[in-house]
Amino acid sequence: GAWILTDDQVSDLTQGKSTSYFLTTISQDKNVITTALVIAILESKYSMQKVVWFMQAEKGRRHLMNCGLNHNDIESIINDIKNKL
Repeated sequence: GAWILTDDQVSDLTQGKSTSYFLTTISQDKNVITTALVIAILESKYSMQKVVWFMQAEKGRRHLMNCGLNHNDIESIINDIKNKL
C-alpha cells in the first residue's frame, strides 16, 4: 500500500520539487507524504485511467490509515499536495 519514493523520484514526478516541499502540519513522515503524493498525481493527472489505478490508490489510503491518519487527515494531505503540484 505504500509508495516509498526517493528524493530523486519525487523530483522527477513533480518537475523538480523536493519531498520537503510537500510536508504538512498533519504529517512530516516521508513515507506518508510520498504515498499521498502518488495518490494525488494519479487523481489529478490520470483521472481518465481511474479504472486502472483505483484499487492501488485505495490500498495506499488504507496504508495511510494504518499510519494513524484518519479519513479527513488523508484527504487534507492529498488535497494540499494537489494544490502544490
